[in-house]
Amino acid sequence: RGDGKGTFKDNWRRTKIECLCSHALYCLEHILLCGPIFILNSKISSRNIFHADWFPILQEERTSTQIAALLGTAPLFFCVLSGLQIGLMYLYYKQGHPWQRIWNLEQTKMTGRGKPGATIESVYPQVF
Repeated sequence: RGDGKGTFKDNWRRTKIECLCSHALYCLEHILLCGPIFILNSKISSRNIFHADWFPILQEERTSTQIAALLGTAPLFFCVLSGLQIGLMYLYYKQGHPWQRIWNLEQTKMTGRGKPGATIESVYPQVF
């Protein structure tokens, strides 16, 4: 349309892109906040390497090294969880969101593949 507001389809697409960008931003924020974990992991590793020549590593130090290495994998978990959230969001926006269902109903009406006599009121009787 010429009024600057755009069509329903354009606005819906922009909403989906906004959600995708916000999830990507949250993932980046979580990864950046893992910086202290990387520094701690590096310090523990360098301390163990430095002391290994003169002193045997104690069991507690081995445990702290293992925990630091496990915490160093946190960005991987953040990326996997963000991917899972984006996938669930996509599924919800594709099938579950009320506006997408209305859009799908309108599309099936336009292509003639919809149920005969299907209206928005019949799909959402609790609203009307």
